[in-house]
Amino acid sequence: MKRSVKKNMRVEALPQKRPRFDSGWLNDITELGTLSDKRLGGRVQYVQVSKDEAEALYAGDKIATRLAELLPFDGTREGIEFSGLDSEEKKSVKTYLDDFGLWPKIMKAWVWARIYGGSGLYIAAYDKQNDESKPLNLETLQRVDAIQVFSKHELIPESIDMDLRSKNFRKPEFFEIKIPGLEPIKSIHHTRIIAFNGQELPGSLDRSAL
Repeated sequence: MKRSVKKNMRVEALPQKRPRFDSGWLNDITELGTLSDKRLGGRVQYVQVSKDEAEALYAGDKIATRLAELLPFDGTREGIEFSGLDSEEKKSVKTYLDDFGLWPKIMKAWVWARIYGGSGLYIAAYDKQNDESKPLNLETLQRVDAIQVFSKHELIPESIDMDLRSKNFRKPEFFEIKIPGLEPIKSIHHTRIIAFNGQELPGSLDRSAL
């Protein structure tokens, strides 16, 4: 028996998915990399993490902990080398800095900056001025009593320098230290603070003064 064949039958190829105009892997079955790729419906959203959320991530997520600590640890673990000093002078300087716990405090401030988006070291120094609202005078500096670490939630900018000719433009001019159990300390000049900045954000997203 002969099979009947319909005349004028046409076999049409399946329509091809239009590729995107970039290099990479394409998959016509899953539509990966084509203009029908479901990933094209995604969008980027920025949500600011609260203080409590940042602390919970650092304390409860090992990856977040590692991300916060890796660079500060690597940057402070060997300290620094002093040049132009003999062995006794180097030992004396090292002992002096160790008494302040300088390197652990630098690391803590660096880690806190990565957790909270900013932190700072307050230099409790005596420079004969008895006025923390004035710039730290290194020429009359007699001693440093302590170095303290504060997060951006404790070290609060009071005013921002908006002088276009200033080297401190768009940065805090004065700070206030505000922590539970301590009377707020106001109008601390920025030269008495070593600021550790968090991730720099563009435009209107940059809400951090530290």
